Amino acid sequence: MTAESSYERALRAYLLTKYIPSATTCLKAISQLPPNNNTETEQLRLNIWTLYLNIASTLLTQNKSKYAQSLGLGNGTDTMEHIGRLLWSKLVNEGYGDTSSIHPQLMTVCVVLYIQLNVPVVGKEFVESWFAGLSDTALDHISMNIEYPDVLVKGYLDTVNLYVTQLLPALNDYESAFTFIEYNSVLPDSIKKSLVSSIEEQKNRLEKDEKEQEVKRQKEIEEKKRREQAQLVEKKRIEIEEEQKRQAKKVEESLLIEKQKEAIEKQKELIEKDKAEPQIQMTSRSIQPREPMQLLIKKWMGHLTAKGIASYSAVLVILFTLLALFRGQRGRLTLALQALLSKLWQTVKMGTKVTHM
Repeated sequence: MTAESSYERALRAYLLTKYIPSATTCLKAISQLPPNNNTETEQLRLNIWTLYLNIASTLLTQNKSKYAQSLGLGNGTDTMEHIGRLLWSKLVNEGYGDTSSIHPQLMTVCVVLYIQLNVPVVGKEFVESWFAGLSDTALDHISMNIEYPDVLVKGYLDTVNLYVTQLLPALNDYESAFTFIEYNSVLPDSIKKSLVSSIEEQKNRLEKDEKEQEVKRQKEIEEKKRREQAQLVEKKRIEIEEEQKRQAKKVEESLLIEKQKEAIEKQKELIEKDKAEPQIQMTSRSIQPREPMQLLIKKWMGHLTAKGIASYSAVLVILFTLLALFRGQRGRLTLALQALLSKLWQTVKMGTKVTHM
């Protein structure tokens, strides 16, 4: 199997999105290429390496660590910059032998690859090394055929265009882009003006986008601050309401405690009053009738003595009356009343003796 047949198989697999088999077959085609000094296979070499770089771009943008080995880059390729350097080294060492010999069309594919892999710093390094390695013969050929470009000139112009309008702006290095155009001796003024206009337009557009993004970012920050401020105000309001509720609850509890204390005091007063009323009633019943009753007894005794009437029946009536009156006093008599009764008893006994006599 020749390098051309392997290339055709790899291309069919790539078009059928069978990228792993396509990469394997393309690596086989690369190994079957004759040495670089064979001009008869120059176009085949360009096609095979163009297909290889396209396969690499497709696989590496999906999963860098998984497919790096399938591209013949070995293990331990942990970063995309490292992978980009390995691709360039493989292209130079296995494809063309030195940087200056790489076809301009292939350089266009390399610049696109490094932009897609988001490693513009690696692409800038290798593209500038390619520009620096171009021979005077190649530069003269480009300069003489700039108005009617062939494949080599078109490849060079495309590489310049990608370099100054995409690769350097990706690094925000517009100054290097303007400097490269200004001091490029191959490009005519018309192309220089077109490139400068394109770069300035892209720069202005980028600056406008950055300003819009900055305005948007500031608005988002202000909106976030407003939301946070509103949340703080709401939180403070809730805290104030909760504190007011707590204070109101404390006041209600204090009032309730005061009312309970007042009720207890009133209940105690009523109990004390209820206890005092029977004693007052008993004292009034035992003391108030005594003075009139003593006066009444003295009056009766004086009446009986004055008239000399000391009949036995009258004495008995008086005794029974006294017993009835004092029954309510629970048998407790004052000293004055006891003396009065003693005198009355002596009088009765004297009357009884006179009667018998």
